[in-house]
Amino acid sequence: MITVKQLLCMKYICYLLVTVLLTGNNLSAQIYTAIKAGGGFATLKPKYENNFPGRVVWYGGLLVHIETQSQFFFQPELLYSLRGYRLNAGAFGNTYSTNISYGYLSMPLLAGYKPAKNVSILVGPEPGYLLSAKSHPDNNTSVYARNVNNRFSVDATAGAALSITPELAIEARVVIGMTGLYRVTYVDNNGSQIETTNTGRNRVLQVGITYRVN
Repeated sequence: MITVKQLLCMKYICYLLVTVLLTGNNLSAQIYTAIKAGGGFATLKPKYENNFPGRVVWYGGLLVHIETQSQFFFQPELLYSLRGYRLNAGAFGNTYSTNISYGYLSMPLLAGYKPAKNVSILVGPEPGYLLSAKSHPDNNTSVYARNVNNRFSVDATAGAALSITPELAIEARVVIGMTGLYRVTYVDNNGSQIETTNTGRNRVLQVGITYRVN
């Protein structure tokens, strides 16, 4: 459950990002905005079991690139991304496979370094909030979302970008979830409780493009 403090923090970060977006042209030639979009591959990692089968996902959003006088820069972003995994299940001799979808609004707060003129390395936290959770093909959003215990999450993000032109760049990232979506109680063979813990952390590989708009 997201707290009031966490919600206010996300609110203020959104205000800051929008303010920079609206005033970036007037602040400095070292600040620019860009739009971005891409696809990827996502899965979910339980605490003790192997990853669930992965599925194809996508993302899109905008960023503010703030350079310093050196090779370092700061890059806050606002993204909407689809995450999830593929569920293979069966009952009464029948098997089926379905996609589980998580819709996230997230704000990567990335520190960057340029080892070369056209190459950037980025790393930082990515706080986010789960807006929707559903399964296909039934799309029973409300029922499925109720099973998620932790909608607010903090991920670790790392990646690299290569500038093709002054306006266009390609990027690749890995997003590692640090917060489990579900709270699960494990029991032994006798039914005695062993542990109650958070489990189900997002794992995402993203590949996409960014386009500088000013």
